[in-house]
Amino acid sequence: MPVVTQILMETYGWRGTLLLLCGMCLHSVPCGALLTNKEQVQGTDDVTDYLFVPADDDVDMLIDNKDQKESNTFKGTLRNILNKVDASLFTDFAFITRVILPEFAYGYTFAGWLIYVVSFALSNGATMKEAAIVATWGGFGAAIIKITLPFLGKFISYKQLLYLSSIIMTLSMGVLSIWNTLIGMKISTCVFCIGAGILATEVHVAAKDIVTEDQFVNAISWLHLVYGFAAIASGTLTGLMFDKTGNFILSFVVLAAVSSLTMISLGVEDVYNGYKATF
Repeated sequence: MPVVTQILMETYGWRGTLLLLCGMCLHSVPCGALLTNKEQVQGTDDVTDYLFVPADDDVDMLIDNKDQKESNTFKGTLRNILNKVDASLFTDFAFITRVILPEFAYGYTFAGWLIYVVSFALSNGATMKEAAIVATWGGFGAAIIKITLPFLGKFISYKQLLYLSSIIMTLSMGVLSIWNTLIGMKISTCVFCIGAGILATEVHVAAKDIVTEDQFVNAISWLHLVYGFAAIASGTLTGLMFDKTGNFILSFVVLAAVSSLTMISLGVEDVYNGYKATF
């Protein structure tokens, strides 16, 4: 995609490129509209899923209901919101250490790499086409792990894979900040995206293992929210560090440090569980 985007920019300019990318994204609208429920397509007449409401409900009785009155207050509304989003997930230590913190590490590091990898390559003497190719090598790494991860998952637990992904991302980010040649950036980027692909997948496996079936949708929603905040923080702080130092070396060292948050959180959980088992 980086190479295609670069060709589009050279042909149509950045405005035309954005319009074309928007047009590509709009294809998801008819695709989504074509997704229908199989039972609806078959024309089932089952209406048992609908809630029957009597026509002679006593409205006064509903208004006088204590729970109804409480839900109309600010405190009651806030409690209802928290119940809907299932904030109780954050009381689960394993959910924090295996899901939330690894997702934050993934969001911060991957967003920082995604936003600045081309600029990083340009700052080290690469041409625009060469910089785009550096980013494309990340796509190769992502494709490799998507193909091989199902086989690895049969022999390695998701927790071990989380450890492995953190090690790969940390080392590749560290190497990327030092090995600034074109081939070095290509290899580091490819390896980094292999680790990122493992983490992005296995954190969902961890969530499914920890939470109940009813909580899974809320858990995934929290994951995306954490990723969003992490990406915003990464894009902002990485740019500020570049403004202060004039290069991306410190920025990518920080990205490497944040990548290690996953193995740190998992290590803390292992130590804690060992301590509980002992005492």
